[in-house]
Amino acid sequence: MNSNERIIRLEGKRIFISPDFSIQLTESNLANRVHLFSTRPNIFWRVKVTYDTSTFTIFLDVINYKHDNIEQFNSQTVKGKVVRIVFNKLDWNKLEQYLGSYKEDSLREIADNLPIRMQSSKTEVENSNNTTVAEENKKNNITPSPSNINQTNIDREWTESYEARLKYSDATFIEGGVIITKFTTNNNQVIKHEVFIENLEIGPELDYIKYYFYKIFRDKYFNFNGTIQYKNNIVIDVYDNKSDDIQQIKKSILESVRELQINEILDITNDNDKEKKLYTIPEIIDIFKKEDKKARIIFDSETEIIDILLKPSKHSGNRTQLLFLSGKMQSADHRIKFTLNPKFGFLFTIDGENQRYYCWELLVSHANYLWIVDNTISIEEQYYRVEKSINFIIEYGRNKYKKSYKEGHIDSDIIFKAINHTTKKDTDHDRFKNWKDTFLKYLGDDN
Repeated sequence: MNSNERIIRLEGKRIFISPDFSIQLTESNLANRVHLFSTRPNIFWRVKVTYDTSTFTIFLDVINYKHDNIEQFNSQTVKGKVVRIVFNKLDWNKLEQYLGSYKEDSLREIADNLPIRMQSSKTEVENSNNTTVAEENKKNNITPSPSNINQTNIDREWTESYEARLKYSDATFIEGGVIITKFTTNNNQVIKHEVFIENLEIGPELDYIKYYFYKIFRDKYFNFNGTIQYKNNIVIDVYDNKSDDIQQIKKSILESVRELQINEILDITNDNDKEKKLYTIPEIIDIFKKEDKKARIIFDSETEIIDILLKPSKHSGNRTQLLFLSGKMQSADHRIKFTLNPKFGFLFTIDGENQRYYCWELLVSHANYLWIVDNTISIEEQYYRVEKSINFIIEYGRNKYKKSYKEGHIDSDIIFKAINHTTKKDTDHDRFKNWKDTFLKYLGDDN
């Protein structure tokens, strides 16, 4: 056997020996004792390692429960086969802070310094002086101790099933499942338990979007149930926790939330700035965050917005035109800009040698607008002029803008064209071809 010191990382239900190799808790002597490590980040321990080549087992003696040499851990590799980890005696006083869900009674076999009176699972006594127990029960889904406890219950164990509800936003989503808080009472004291519900489809990225789950599932709460174990009239464990609602969460929910957020763009307005009509993606995200400070936006590109909004739906009438403009025509040096409700649309920038072309395509309109601006004008001034024209159309209507332009009252130094998507009698192919031919004709030889 060879002995050496290494750094291990503890996260969720896994023990990492190197950045690329880990063992599940079920493959260690912590199985059925520790269900889950705490969600606190960066739990690193320095350990002395002894490797048994006959059983491919490593035996660990913890030297330091608070180690911060992450660089050493990141440089570690695993050379031999490892199928099991065995911890030698642990120190409860140093171990307990890192545990999320566990059975304290079982840990007594491998940990020293455990208290004589046991309350397993991660417990915390809540002060209930300001409210009645009944109010706490209702508010926090508390399961009180059985009301028929008497002296005959001393020195015996029993279990009871429970059912409860919790907001999705109050759960913590980690790798492989969720951590939830379950409350019970012992002698009128409120006891807080961290329990784990497994779902291998779940990852920590879902914790950032859990505030949207009620929009997906049409309910802010999920149901869960489990078993409470009592001994000597106190709760010693909360286990076998399950939830059909949690099990319905799949990895695809990320895409569902992304699609939901993007469709919400159609309803965004910015009443704080009447003159501003053109927005970039970062500016739209800023508006989102102001309206909902808890929102975690999971889209960040124009392509994502176009792909979602142009899925077969009531919004896809201009699909071919929008894909053509955003793909082949949009300038690589400039970002697509957006106009918001009530005229949601896209402003595409097309570079030419002598002129620059700005095409405003509305999502639900059968016409688009093209402004042709001389490149002797700075790009900042060009955007300002086009935004001013769009503002006029939104404020007074396109017919009044066309009339004012034709009479020379507005944009006399800019070329303006309105292009219809032809009639509904045309096939989709003919409609796009006719529009494209007209559009490219206005671009001429400059593009």
